[in-house]
Amino acid sequence: MFRKVLPVFIASPSDLGDERRGAKKVVDKFNKSLGQKLNVTIDLLGWEDTFPGVGRPQELINPDVEKCEIFIGLLWKRWGTPSGEFSSSFEEEFSIAMERNRKSGSPQVW
Repeated sequence: MFRKVLPVFIASPSDLGDERRGAKKVVDKFNKSLGQKLNVTIDLLGWEDTFPGVGRPQELINPDVEKCEIFIGLLWKRWGTPSGEFSSSFEEEFSIAMERNRKSGSPQVW
């Protein structure tokens, strides 16, 4: 049977590391339990999952934002690090998600 893979991108500055790890644990539990029953796997993506490479680092992360079906943005005390084109990497990721949503209705932005 075909398993639906739901790409979810979580965007936040590094001050929310505990929350990001917590989200990963919740997704792992879901995938091992209810996800199997529903035949759905959540693929939780974030900047820490991107391999290093040549070029502007944010350009290596952006393809995950461009393919996600759900974008989750988290902010607390920090806005983030300048991306080279935006005031922060968070702002760049959020802008990509909002532009995609405006054009096509996807991703859902939370």
